[in-house]
Amino acid sequence: MCLVFKFFLISSREKFIDMNRYIKIILLLLVSARLSGQITYDRIEPPFWWTGMRDTTLQLMIHGHRIAESSVIVDHKLVKAVEIRRVENPNYMFVDLLIPRGTKAGKIKLVFQYQREILFKVDYELKERAEGSERRQGFGREDVIYMLMPDRFSNGDLSNDSMEVTCMGSRKRSVT
Repeated sequence: MCLVFKFFLISSREKFIDMNRYIKIILLLLVSARLSGQITYDRIEPPFWWTGMRDTTLQLMIHGHRIAESSVIVDHKLVKAVEIRRVENPNYMFVDLLIPRGTKAGKIKLVFQYQREILFKVDYELKERAEGSERRQGFGREDVIYMLMPDRFSNGDLSNDSMEVTCMGSRKRSVT
């Protein structure tokens, strides 16, 4: 009788261990499925900007897994998000910022939310513009140099050719 009870106890214990394994595997699969669908942040372009620019608007391109499903709040007393644009690709979002004159260099906190839950916060850097940089002139019409070269396919002097043209336009080497 004791042997039968021992056998029953061992088999129940093994069943419990097997059931524990299955539960752990199922939980692992559920957690990995949840993590694979998470909204993530990868990068922002441009990676930083400057204060004191003539144009006070800036468009940020934000890339991350399913980032377009989130909303963005700009946590700064002067800088405001004017418009948030989502495109067909869910991994991109465009945020138009208004950086008013007088904004000091520092960090702007971008808060990403999904269904009113904060997912993550990103610091975006505003750098101080270098003194005298506003006097620099950008790329203009006078910067373009035209490279003129003779057309290689137009023949202006047939007397200096070493090839003979046939009636169909093909060339054959002339013997001289």
